Amino acid sequence: PTRLSKSSSLYMNINRAGNEGKRPKIVVCGGGFGGLTCQKELSAAMPNTDIVIVEPNERFTFLPLLYEYLGGYADLDEIAPTYDFLLSSQVNDKKNVSMKRASAMEVDPESKTLTVQNVVSGEKESVSFDALVVSCGVPPSKPKPGRPSIPDSAFSFASLNDAVRLKRRLGLVSSLNTASSIVVVGGGYVGSELACTLQKTLPKGAQVTILHRDPSGVCSGAEEYNRESAQERLTDLGVHVQLGATVTNVESKQDNVGRYYDHVKYSTVLNGNDGSIRADVLIWTVAGATSKPKIAIEGLPMDERGRVIVSSTCKVQGLDNIYAVGDGCVVHSSNGSEELSYPATAQVAMQQASVAAHNVHLDLEGNSREPRKEFAYQSLGEMLSLGGDEDASIASLNGLVTLNGPLASTARRLVYAARMPTPKQAIRAGAGYVVGGLTRNVETVLGRGKDAVDDLTR
Repeated sequence: PTRLSKSSSLYMNINRAGNEGKRPKIVVCGGGFGGLTCQKELSAAMPNTDIVIVEPNERFTFLPLLYEYLGGYADLDEIAPTYDFLLSSQVNDKKNVSMKRASAMEVDPESKTLTVQNVVSGEKESVSFDALVVSCGVPPSKPKPGRPSIPDSAFSFASLNDAVRLKRRLGLVSSLNTASSIVVVGGGYVGSELACTLQKTLPKGAQVTILHRDPSGVCSGAEEYNRESAQERLTDLGVHVQLGATVTNVESKQDNVGRYYDHVKYSTVLNGNDGSIRADVLIWTVAGATSKPKIAIEGLPMDERGRVIVSSTCKVQGLDNIYAVGDGCVVHSSNGSEELSYPATAQVAMQQASVAAHNVHLDLEGNSREPRKEFAYQSLGEMLSLGGDEDASIASLNGLVTLNGPLASTARRLVYAARMPTPKQAIRAGAGYVVGGLTRNVETVLGRGKDAVDDLTR
């Protein structure tokens, strides 16, 4: 973003306001990738403003590393640092960043106020702003009519709390020292990566099965190289994959030794036969979007799926000084007639956040001469975790750069360390991986080399 010059009206206004004890205030709703990227850029470019982050959770969660946490390859602080840790240097040094442990409830664009609810006390308060950036995402929606409701016994895998609960349950099942059946509903990115992690790390005798509706294969939306790598890795690990399978019913039962399990029934489009499977642990990775979900923040224009409508500049439709980024927004073309589709990834959120930060800066500066920056997504490729720290798959530049195996796993972890929201956390994550994961990968590579030599000398 453009730096403030001493001749700008905002620079002078800030200094005058500073003498009166008032400074421009920017409120950022959501402390995920988009929110923290926006905060970081605004804090650096506009040190004489107050930035308030509204976030209900205590920890920032680096979601792509939940697989490593579940498999025991990364610790909690590496993948989910507290916001106190992340923001400590900015709060202590620059004094312009603060945080509210609260949920954003409603925006009043006319009075420029945001109603928030404290997650500890439950009390509501009104927070004023000069500019607002929304990066809250959209809450999960309910299953479509006609599909079975997600049973209470099923585990999801979309947050740190989900991973902690699932890890606890898997530990309990593993402690029984009996063969166990783990069923993953959905063979997209999450389901496939999760299945690889579980089959690789669970004790011998555990069997992971994927039930996937798409008859063409798993990870259908992935780059071709990554899709093929995922299918090959699932086969090598021994994961059972049932394609074209739609879950029709889930019933809780008890076996003859008193253990409870889920009896999962499904139909298949490949042969028209129904099937069933026991699930000692049932994990649901598919969404069932339907009716209009309740959006996280009321008072903003949204589409039928509950996403905030923004222009290509990430500015909320029809509102001044209010922006939205990430998977909780939808970008409409300049004439509003076309919806521009982007993947719901951290890459998109971070790139949109940079656009929003730049334009917020211009808005508060009162700069009407310089055109607003427009969002143009640039894909940096995708990386899949395919079983602990020993395998991953990377495809970027439309497949021109591809890599899999232990080296891909090493590259993935180091890239993710570099993408951490602060340098301090990047060092922590990188050091944690070097001490643990890199050692394991070197041992794996050397082990594979030894196996190859043994094969040649037999």
